[in-house]
Amino acid sequence: MTIDIFFNWPPGSNLARISVGQSNSKDLNFMFGIGIVRKNEPDKIYYMGERWIAAEKVNLDFFVKRDDYVVIERKIKNSEKIETRNTWDINKEWPPTAIGNMSTNTPWNF
Repeated sequence: MTIDIFFNWPPGSNLARISVGQSNSKDLNFMFGIGIVRKNEPDKIYYMGERWIAAEKVNLDFFVKRDDYVVIERKIKNSEKIETRNTWDINKEWPPTAIGNMSTNTPWNF
């Protein structure tokens, strides 16, 4: 699975566009929970769409504020145990080149 973060998109907005998808054969046994944690509500995850999404159906685009966190959880299908939880601190990851009318794209595989 891949997450692409487009920092400062649209340019000058102080937002980041998040794109999650491109599952691979290793992902097909898993379900994914994809959400946002707001700075002022650190104990609440706002999930995008359904709570759990099959890998082959993950194709999401959404926007977050610079001080938000993006959370992606993974569990084996037909299990309740969360195997992994990846968190991206958007402000911490924000590259210095993504200012004014400049934006920067950073991809991660997980």
